[in-house]
Amino acid sequence: MNSSVRVQEQNEQEDTKKILEGIAVAFAFLVVGLVLYFIPDYLGNKYVTLVVSIILLTIAIIGFSIEISKTLNGSSDFTINIVLGGLFVTAAYTLHYYFPIWWINILGLIILLMGVYAVVLGMMKLVAYVFNSNGGSISTKIFLIITQILTVLSALAAIFEALGIKVDVFK
Repeated sequence: MNSSVRVQEQNEQEDTKKILEGIAVAFAFLVVGLVLYFIPDYLGNKYVTLVVSIILLTIAIIGFSIEISKTLNGSSDFTINIVLGGLFVTAAYTLHYYFPIWWINILGLIILLMGVYAVVLGMMKLVAYVFNSNGGSISTKIFLIITQILTVLSALAAIFEALGIKVDVFK
């Protein structure tokens, strides 16, 4: 029995190490994406640099979400839904903003529909997760969840700003 406890502790340490490594990788993508955003001529062309920056920031958002979801048991469902839904909504809004052509707007509506569906489904799973969880304090889980949602929203706002899209929420 002592050896099984030791094996379980080693597995937990390896899982913690993998989570920390994943967060470090996501942070590296975030930093490089921000460096490219703030130095637009870094790759010799503003548009190429902007596209690479957005790709790196998107990878960072997805990476942070995946690693944070590993810290809460059973939270990967709502995390992935919220992140992918947010990215779909961003893609639909970007298509509409830069390409105001009717057939692209129809494509954007389909993408927007999938994005809103994923966000709403993720929020519903989030509420179910908080109210059905047995272990741990609810206040800690709510804090982690709110932190995760704010991180995703702020990253999406940074992507909108990087694309030059003005979003006036308080009109």
